[in-house]
Amino acid sequence: MSRSSASSSFPPQRPPTETELRILDAALELFAEKGLHGASTQEIGDAAGVGKSTLHYYFRHKDELYAQVFERAFMAMAEPLRERMRPGLGLRETLEIFLDHKVRAYHERPAMVRLWMHENMIGAPVATPLLRRVNREGDSPYAIFVDNLRAAIERGESRPVDPLQTWVTAMGASLFLPIARESMVTSLEIFHTESGKGDEPFDYERFVADRTEHLVELIVRGLAPT
Repeated sequence: MSRSSASSSFPPQRPPTETELRILDAALELFAEKGLHGASTQEIGDAAGVGKSTLHYYFRHKDELYAQVFERAFMAMAEPLRERMRPGLGLRETLEIFLDHKVRAYHERPAMVRLWMHENMIGAPVATPLLRRVNREGDSPYAIFVDNLRAAIERGESRPVDPLQTWVTAMGASLFLPIARESMVTSLEIFHTESGKGDEPFDYERFVADRTEHLVELIVRGLAPT
């Protein structure tokens, strides 16, 4: 799929029908599991409970379906952050909003995490134009994060650091745990047992809930002026 053919017009001008929603939801799970090239339209139609002709009535090509699935899932995560992230916020508040959203969103949407991994493995043909479009619209929460950090540096609220490196660090810190969830849960359970707390089961949900505060404190202290 070329970069030019990857662009999507989702959401459409009219609300999606119940049948379209079933197809989109089924396609998300299968694209997340197998990627664009691994999932077939036959599998997607079967999972959605529709025939192949019905699927092609709504989505003529698999590339078109994939682009709409990806954009729908991406925007479902991005819109709440875009509503909360505002220019002019202080360093701590910027980090709290950004990391709280990212930690929870990745935890609550494991299919999107897997889909994002598959998308990057094939060169990000849908994500690239989508990210450029979001940035052109002028209220990208990622650009605001970077701008707020630059302003915090100018105010002396943060020591001089590379804002882009800090953004990548925040993204990676919030994304790694859900990417490696299965092996990380095993490791955390082992550490939990070896720490002498084996009588109490390891509470992964509590660990995730505490992660935002931990990351905010870690980064704020790391950026504190010397």
